[in-house]
Amino acid sequence: MSMMSSLKCLECGQEYSAGEKLLKCRKCNGQLQVLYDYQEASERLDRKELKARRLGLWKYFELLPVMEKKNVVSLSEGGTPLRVCGRLNTALDVKNLYLKDETRNPTGSFKDRPISVAISKVLEFGGDTVVTASTGNVAASVAAYAAVANMRAYVFMPEKVPKNKMAQALLFGAVVVLVPGSTADDSLRLSKQVAETYGWYPVATAAEMNPYTIEGNKTIAFEIIEQLEWATPDWVVIPVGGGGNLGGNWKGFFEFQEMGLQESTPKIVGVQAEGCMPFVDAVRRGLKADEIQPWPNPETIASGLADAYPCDCLQALKGIHNSRGTVEAVSDQDILEAIFLLAKTEGIFAEPAAAASIAALKKLRENRTIDSSDLVVCEVTGSGLKQPSEASEALEMPKLIPATLKDFEKTFLSR
Repeated sequence: MSMMSSLKCLECGQEYSAGEKLLKCRKCNGQLQVLYDYQEASERLDRKELKARRLGLWKYFELLPVMEKKNVVSLSEGGTPLRVCGRLNTALDVKNLYLKDETRNPTGSFKDRPISVAISKVLEFGGDTVVTASTGNVAASVAAYAAVANMRAYVFMPEKVPKNKMAQALLFGAVVVLVPGSTADDSLRLSKQVAETYGWYPVATAAEMNPYTIEGNKTIAFEIIEQLEWATPDWVVIPVGGGGNLGGNWKGFFEFQEMGLQESTPKIVGVQAEGCMPFVDAVRRGLKADEIQPWPNPETIASGLADAYPCDCLQALKGIHNSRGTVEAVSDQDILEAIFLLAKTEGIFAEPAAAASIAALKKLRENRTIDSSDLVVCEVTGSGLKQPSEASEALEMPKLIPATLKDFEKTFLSR
């Protein structure tokens, strides 16, 4: 059984039993947080028990909000490699550099983690229709997991979403609804109205709409600690759109420490694109969650980071402050250079949003926020195959030569 003990409103403090079918606080309509019995969990899940289980998201079942295993909807998400760098560490002058390669998830991004949990919870609630809003990765994931669970999926996407990401959702059988614009904000608003009108379950990865999704994100933190053989990184660098992944990671590190599975927690870096940086701006200005304003006219090649308003800023801010971390903003040019650097040194093709963590690490080394001897983990959150156009357009086209050895040698081997 899950060790989930209750749901608690982050705004008014009202608590509810674990068995209630709630997505929002019944008293104030505030955001709910999932709580667990950490004492009982620590008695069941020690290092030996966890090591004996096969790596993957659902190995942490007791620390996830699905009450019975029969309701789990899985495509073997999680259990992604933690790659020790062989060449990128030299290029960035970081001796102990690791990459958490989330491109290996079933639909190519870390979003499979929160969506596996969310769809499983909808199944447990007895639902048959889900709704989401997305700039791409969530759409693909929701469509895939809904297909496995035999649920209907309505996916609201901005019209300027990358076509590769839209195609995934369509191929998996979702109903895709295009909304004018380039960010997910209007799509999110409309999806909320539809969900409320028809009583369908919202599975957007914003915790304000669904408190269960962030629980999937925290398993990245669990895996990092296990894969480092219970060592704690000095820094974990995470791209930020809505903030749910950062908030979830912090919750994971906190929970493992609460259970006595690690002694300390890492400092977390939240990364955004310069063309859309409401969260970075808020941290730098010392703003509270309710003081953050939507970013005007978001513009960046990193569509996954183009959230004008970070819906999960409440938990993300907690993650930065409690971990004693920091934030960084990177330009689109920084991101493009990071895509090429990562591919050429470590053989990983990252989408722009995912490469932002590498771009940020480069800046943080240059300004000496991060020391060369620090143990650093960069999260590479999604595959470049989801959004290949930006990288391919920046490539130099290969030369066309006659099919002769002489021409090959003349063109490529002569000095």
